[in-house]
Amino acid sequence: MKIISMQEFKKAREQISSWIRESPFSYFRTLSERVGSQVYIKKENEQRTGSFKVRGALNKILSLSTEEKKRGLVSCSAGNHAQGVAYAAHCVKTSALLVLPENTPIVKEQAVRHYSAEVILQGRVYDESYEYALQLSHQTRRCFIHAYQDNKVIAGQGSIALEILEQVPDIDAVIVPIGGGGLMSGIACVIKEIKPNCRVYGVVSSMAPAMEYLFHRRIYTPEQHFFMGGLTDGITVKHPNQEMFESYISKYVDDIVSVTDDEVAEAIVLLLERGKTLVEGAGAVSVAALLKQGKKWNIGKKCGLILSGGNIDLNILSQVVERGLKKGGRLGRLSVVTKDQPGNLNKITHLLSKMQANILSIHHERNSPHLPYGLAEIQFLIETRGVSHLERIRSKLKKQVYKMKEE
Repeated sequence: MKIISMQEFKKAREQISSWIRESPFSYFRTLSERVGSQVYIKKENEQRTGSFKVRGALNKILSLSTEEKKRGLVSCSAGNHAQGVAYAAHCVKTSALLVLPENTPIVKEQAVRHYSAEVILQGRVYDESYEYALQLSHQTRRCFIHAYQDNKVIAGQGSIALEILEQVPDIDAVIVPIGGGGLMSGIACVIKEIKPNCRVYGVVSSMAPAMEYLFHRRIYTPEQHFFMGGLTDGITVKHPNQEMFESYISKYVDDIVSVTDDEVAEAIVLLLERGKTLVEGAGAVSVAALLKQGKKWNIGKKCGLILSGGNIDLNILSQVVERGLKKGGRLGRLSVVTKDQPGNLNKITHLLSKMQANILSIHHERNSPHLPYGLAEIQFLIETRGVSHLERIRSKLKKQVYKMKEE
C-alpha cells in the first residue's frame, strides 16, 4: 500500500468535518492517579453512529464518483463500520447493502437498519462476512467499501490523531485498539510523522490476537483461538492483514499486547463508575491495556486512550458489570456447604454482616444428588470493598463452615 501523505490526512479531515463531531479528549482523573501519569480519553463512543468508523466510511464514500454512488454500496463489518457506511450512504442519498457476522449484537444490527440499509447476516466472524460481501459486489456491481484496507478509509481514521495533537499537543503516548488495523494505521502514521517521539501502542483481543503474533514474529494458528461471541466483537479479525502490517503497523507502532474479556469487563466498569461514560468491549480495550501494561510501557507524563466505540448490547451489559466487578474483587460468588440444621444460615449471614459484606442474593440447596445426606449448599452473591476484603471473608468462612469454595 502507498503511504498516505500528511496532505491527504488533512484533506480527509476537512472533507468529513461537516458530517462528524470533533470528539472530546477528556482528562481521566481516576486512571491518572492509578498509573501515575496524566491520562486522557478520546471519546469516539460519542461520535455520530457511536464509533470512529464513520470517519473512514464518510471519507471514502464522499470521494466516490457520481456514477459509483449511483451503483450503490456494499460492505461488511462487525457492526460499527456498517453503521458508518449506512450513515454515509444516507448522507449522499444512495443505497447500501451490509453483510454482518451472525453474532453481531442486536443493537448494531438495528442501528444499521435505522439508516434504511439492507442487512444480511452471514459468517461466524468478520473474515467470512468479508468473502461473502466481495461476492455480492461482483454480482451486483455495487462499489465495495472496505472496513480498513483502503487509503481513503485510513485517512479518515487518521483525522482522530490530528485532533489529538491539537487538543493535547504535548501528548507522550497513545494506546489504540486493533482489529483490521485501519484505525491504528491512520493514527500511528499521523502521530509519528508529526511527533516522532510520541509512543504508539496497540491492543488486540486475546480471542483474536493475530496482529500481536505477527508484530512479535510468533507463529499464529487461528484454529487455536475461539472466535464466537466475546465482548470484543468489534475487533475480532481472524487473519492479520500482511499489507497493512508491512505498510503501517510494523513501521509506526512501538508494541502490541492482548487483553482478555475479564480485563475488558473491568475496564468497562471503571469507565462507567469513574469516567461516567459507556463504551463497548472493543472501545474499552485501550483502558484494559493501560491497566495491564501501564508500569511496563513508557507512557510518559501524558497518555491518550482511544475509546473507539460505544455500541454495546444492553442485554449483556449486566453480565459485563458483574464480571467487571468480580475481576476487581468488588463482587464474589461463594458456595458454602454446611450441616442442614436450623440456625446455620443465620450464623453465616451474621458472620458476613460482621465483616461488612453486602449480600445481594442467596440460594439454598439441600436436594442435590451431589450432596451427602444431612448437608446443605448455600450460594451467596456478595459485594465487597475489593480483593483483600474478599480474601479475608473467604479465610473467615473456611474456619467456620464445613466446606467453602469460591465460584
